[in-house]
Amino acid sequence: MCSLATLPSHIAARSISKNEVVLPITEALEAIEFLESKHVQILGWEGLVKAANGSIGHGNAPQGTASLESVTVQAAAQICRDTMKEAHSLWTQENTEATSQLYFCITVRV
Repeated sequence: MCSLATLPSHIAARSISKNEVVLPITEALEAIEFLESKHVQILGWEGLVKAANGSIGHGNAPQGTASLESVTVQAAAQICRDTMKEAHSLWTQENTEATSQLYFCITVRV
């Protein structure tokens, strides 16, 4: 089962990947809340940038977290919430003229 299948369809539908959880900040945070409520272990996240031409890559996206497999479900969720919000804020401040968008690829243990 791919990690997208662990999410409600209204969140999964916003992913820019057909196989992975790759969401904008609002939906990414909603996904974190849902995963935590279902006791799904979040292993980490990494940033991806979608350019105006539709291409997707790491570009100047935030690196994300190290592996969170050794912390509790609740701790992993909180670390992700905190670091994603901080990374989104910083990326937005540093890319005020950008036509690209920041997305978050969330990895879970399925």
